[in-house]
Amino acid sequence: MLWDSPSTGGNTFLATVSLLVDDGTQQASKTLNILVTPLDPPTVELSPAHGAIAFTGSAIPFSGYGTDSRNLAIPAASMTWYLDGTPWAGKSGLSSFIANPGDLTPGVHQVSLAVSDFLGYVTSATHTVTYGYAAADITLPVASGTRFDTGATINFTATPAPVPGLATFSWLLDGNVMTTNVANYSTAGIASGWHAISYYGTDSFAGVSSSTIGVWVNSLPVIGPITVTSPAQFATGPAGEQIFTKIGGEGINFSCSATDLESAGNLPGAALSWYINGDPATKSIGLNFIWLVDSPASLTIRCIATDSWGYAVSTSTVIWAWDWEQYTSDIVPGNSRFYANPGPLNSGTLLNNPTAIQAIDNTTLVVADTGNNRLIKVVRTNDGGLTTDGDINGAALDTVSPSPFSSGLTDLSYYSGQLYTLEKNAPVSLKRINPADFLVIEAITYPVGANNLNLPEGVVRGAGVFYVSDTSVGVVRRIDSSNGFFFSESVQVTTPFKLKLNSSGTYLYVTDQAAGKLYKYSSDLNPMSQQWVTNATSATDIVLTDTYILVSDVVNSKIYVHRQSDGGYVYEFGSTAANNLQNPFGLAVLGNDLYIVERTNPGRITRIRSHGW
Repeated sequence: MLWDSPSTGGNTFLATVSLLVDDGTQQASKTLNILVTPLDPPTVELSPAHGAIAFTGSAIPFSGYGTDSRNLAIPAASMTWYLDGTPWAGKSGLSSFIANPGDLTPGVHQVSLAVSDFLGYVTSATHTVTYGYAAADITLPVASGTRFDTGATINFTATPAPVPGLATFSWLLDGNVMTTNVANYSTAGIASGWHAISYYGTDSFAGVSSSTIGVWVNSLPVIGPITVTSPAQFATGPAGEQIFTKIGGEGINFSCSATDLESAGNLPGAALSWYINGDPATKSIGLNFIWLVDSPASLTIRCIATDSWGYAVSTSTVIWAWDWEQYTSDIVPGNSRFYANPGPLNSGTLLNNPTAIQAIDNTTLVVADTGNNRLIKVVRTNDGGLTTDGDINGAALDTVSPSPFSSGLTDLSYYSGQLYTLEKNAPVSLKRINPADFLVIEAITYPVGANNLNLPEGVVRGAGVFYVSDTSVGVVRRIDSSNGFFFSESVQVTTPFKLKLNSSGTYLYVTDQAAGKLYKYSSDLNPMSQQWVTNATSATDIVLTDTYILVSDVVNSKIYVHRQSDGGYVYEFGSTAANNLQNPFGLAVLGNDLYIVERTNPGRITRIRSHGW
């Protein structure tokens, strides 16, 4: 039999079949033409669709279908399933099955179905399936319960990213779809109140993954500043602290108000709470608050306003409460005389243009009562705690008559148990005084030689030396206390006035009255780099604390506070108003008390007790 297959074109061809018979004596043949159509390979389909996505926990239905060249269904027995290139155990011979959670590990998988027809021809198809797609999670804001201002733009971010058609995610506000298939959502249109924000996703198999947070949107109440309605403010501290000289009495009166923006009205007094230094024991309710200050202190006053929804705002202010007393007599304000025994010189007289005040110990101060040519010893309370320590209880000692200080008594200095006086118009300017009885121990004929002092204003005694402001000459001089000679060291200052050594005797501070400056020198009068403007029109006396330098200004009736470290201005207090400071001159600090003698006639001693100088 012969076979020939000439092509006719296309998918079919013409086949010629010939039969030749030969019996040895003769031959016979027969030819047959056959039109041949080739068989189609089997077809295969499977689901889910290529790229399908399933959340963790979703069950995935798989199914397959195939046909042979006769368009007949291929039986399940001729189907083989593969997972990631390997026969899928237990799935061969099945046309459909469910992959339950645990059957697939999280990740992207290649799922294939191969079918074989009746002639043994094999066809396969492969789809990608992702199992364990990340669960919905709102990552911003992190915590549920976050509050936002009404009208504020709120930005939300979530994971995972949507895959439209396969893993669809929507943003929901209180269950209503706001936008779909975006991982970031922003809105400024959420009304006041509590709201649920959801990131809601469905996978390729209708599995659901969602994340929901609650947010509160509202307008916080607006609280006004705390104001002090009484007493009047005395000064302002370095960081804006309000300073009041009010201890005891009717107390300090505070006021505050707040507006509830949700109800568009003022909050009632019952919604305002007051605290001192955060202490719950100090809590008070109302639009106004009175606090009785019993001792000098720095106090933080806080007012908290709570609106109708329970949201609170607060404001605070810091005040310094100082105690203030002014003495024109020997006991308390209002008495008429400074007098004492023994003596008294000018018994029963008021102070007259005092120029200096010097601390001797914790219970004793000495005043240079210049207009009366005398020294007055003032008794200071030191056993009552912060409430009364520093009160002046009386004058214990007056100067004998006739006075040895008749030539312009101007300054005092106390050193190693001895009191020293300076007179500006005397040939014997310096005297050493016994502080127990005010008797002159030594009339010091200093300085010696041609360079006598000319109207000196300030003196301070140090170890083996005096420093004197030789004011009219414009020189600060260093004098040997053992022989009265000028040392070679001196410095030129326009109008040197008062001087002070620091506690270690290392540095000398000098006021330049006309220039309104403060100078710093080493103990041997080598100038330091610091030459500071004190803001004072007339820089008069100075007193040093551990941290600060206080400078009196007799013209502006102020005390200026500067840092010792760099001379920087810190704050100021005092004024020329009635019952404030009048010509503040000499200064002294003992503990928490600042003593100021006011150069007036009659003169006064003002005592200001703070929480610390």
